[in-house]
Amino acid sequence: MGLTFTPEFDFYRPLGFLAGGWRPEAVFHVPGTVAKTSPTSFRHLATFAERFQKVVEDQKQTNSCTANAMIGLMEYMFRMEKGFWEEFSRPFSYWTGRSYRGMQNQDGGAIIGDVLQAAGEFGVCLDPVWQFDEALINTRPNELAFR
Repeated sequence: MGLTFTPEFDFYRPLGFLAGGWRPEAVFHVPGTVAKTSPTSFRHLATFAERFQKVVEDQKQTNSCTANAMIGLMEYMFRMEKGFWEEFSRPFSYWTGRSYRGMQNQDGGAIIGDVLQAAGEFGVCLDPVWQFDEALINTRPNELAFR
């Protein structure tokens, strides 16, 4: 009932993150040509990204930034591949990420590696299945979220 996370996929390459840091020419480079970075290429990158980006989600007073970042990236990549937005559940990923260290019942933040590992094990669920509610941030998601 959601996107399956595959750790083998190289998330960094399509987004221009290669050895040595982010490079816009990695996104726009055509094999067999010389890649150049110029103000024009940055404008093209900004225009390209604007078509696929969303408004940043409000995590309220929770410490769920790592889950928000990971889900934001997964939504962006889904949009790039499928051509439409799908909302994935940020609190589901936050809860499952914290569960690796037995911290699912406290809003103390999560390690990004744990959030990614949890996505690999549990996947991600759709937002309507387990929506963001600050009062439920430490509550185990329902069984439907784990399907």
